[in-house]
Amino acid sequence: MPHKDIWDRLRDGDDVDLFEQEYTDIVRVEFARCRELMFDINLTRPSDPALPGMWGDLLGLDGPLDPSIRLIHPMQIDFGKRMHIAPNVLINHSFTAMSIGGISIGEGTFIGPNVTAVTDNHRLDDVTILNCHPIDIGRRVWIGAGASIMPGVTVGDDAVIAGGAVVTKDVPPRSVVAGVPARVIREK
Repeated sequence: MPHKDIWDRLRDGDDVDLFEQEYTDIVRVEFARCRELMFDINLTRPSDPALPGMWGDLLGLDGPLDPSIRLIHPMQIDFGKRMHIAPNVLINHSFTAMSIGGISIGEGTFIGPNVTAVTDNHRLDDVTILNCHPIDIGRRVWIGAGASIMPGVTVGDDAVIAGGAVVTKDVPPRSVVAGVPARVIREK
């Protein structure tokens, strides 16, 4: 079996020791790069013409951020290159993305303030072992304020996540989920 690089191992949910050389050499460097960029972005005026380029750098794009994507800072994204944001997305302020495992946000999705998306977790028997699972948010999803989306969740197209919900399981397309943990309360 060929050797998987650290990013593939993280995306695939393999156990990764936080102190192994590949993690410290590659992942910590990217984490530091994103922290520096987030600091600069969060202190930049919304009208600054440099802002789209700064977002592009954070997300690893070849140029500035697509103007149809609206990211309202301040926010925290720890691994920008692990995020894919489709056109016509709005992410409101105070968004937190722990995106080491990969986060994909589909076209036309609206994310309210104070939403958290977490792709990583640690083993209960050894907190130095990181275990990640990607989050896939479909198209035209509406995520209410203060919702949390946990590792490995897929949110179907046209779904609604109520404010304050904690989403631990997949959300079917065209459904409304609410609660802690979130459960389907309605089909659209």
